[in-house]
Amino acid sequence: LVFGPSVEIAGPDAFLTDSPENIMKKGDFAKVPVILGCCVKEGSVYGFIGLNEEKFAILNENPSAIVPSFLGLNPGSEEEKQARKEIWDYYLKGKPLSWDNINDFLRCAGDR
Repeated sequence: LVFGPSVEIAGPDAFLTDSPENIMKKGDFAKVPVILGCCVKEGSVYGFIGLNEEKFAILNENPSAIVPSFLGLNPGSEEEKQARKEIWDYYLKGKPLSWDNINDFLRCAGDR
């Protein structure tokens, strides 16, 4: 596990003052159906794993990989090509993926 919860010293601004396991056992948590959140470049630690010039070349030759599958577009269709172009232009300003614009790519991956 790369990231995990950090128990804080109890105080008026503390968010997590006991381990999640203890909190669950005690039932001392808000009973809400779902909690959602996001953060900038979410998952970027995983995005860096294995990235190199060869992977950049593969993505630059096959930019369809940046089109999220949940959009339900048929690979190679005109709709998919248009979505790919719009996504690439928005995040990478139409430039090839490289170390110079890796932060833009990670933002794209996190926004999926």
